[in-house]
Amino acid sequence: SKISIPLSGGWDSACAVVLHSNDNIFVFTVDYGHPYSYKELDAVKKICKKFGIKYKKFNIDLLRYDLDNMIDSENYTIPARNLFLAWLGSNFSNKIIIGSSLSDNPRTPDKSLRFYQLASATLSYSIDKDITVYTPFEDKTKMDMYYLVKEKYGKEKTDWLLLNTVSCHNPTTLHCGECLPCVKKWFVMKEANLHTKNHFIKDPIQSKIAMDMIGKLS
Repeated sequence: SKISIPLSGGWDSACAVVLHSNDNIFVFTVDYGHPYSYKELDAVKKICKKFGIKYKKFNIDLLRYDLDNMIDSENYTIPARNLFLAWLGSNFSNKIIIGSSLSDNPRTPDKSLRFYQLASATLSYSIDKDITVYTPFEDKTKMDMYYLVKEKYGKEKTDWLLLNTVSCHNPTTLHCGECLPCVKKWFVMKEANLHTKNHFIKDPIQSKIAMDMIGKLS
């Protein structure tokens, strides 16, 4: 049976898609109407074209200014987004991969192992068939994922993937360098020995989030 994989254009979901490209996968992306959706959709198009992967796009008129639920660069959480993606994927497959890594679990509720268990049980009960929602990276860091992709595709293609993924929650064309996804991406780029200067508007290591992280470590 197929595996459904929602692709946001970010590093985690991109790794999930390209590492399962030889399987029978159903890849889809969702435009919720958020301000930075154009960046995500552009990344999805590039990634799928580069790796020869077909995908479907869904437009969900969920985030709207007239409903006063529009997200911004500081408050960018879409409540229960992964539960919605899991349900959407369950319409096409019995298995749904949500891209998340060790650093997301258990700090982010809908990326925790407990969430995957509950989502699997709820969807299985609701649809009356066995549904499995999971991440293949539950014990992997984002840097571990870099080496998994590198082992399959080589450094050049893996570096391309890393540079062309988008996780920044700022509507600017470039990565802002100030949000948490930017900081996480910066660390992976440094591990891959890639230049970061022109990739971010501001140096992520100098951001408030990074300073707070360093402060806790020290």
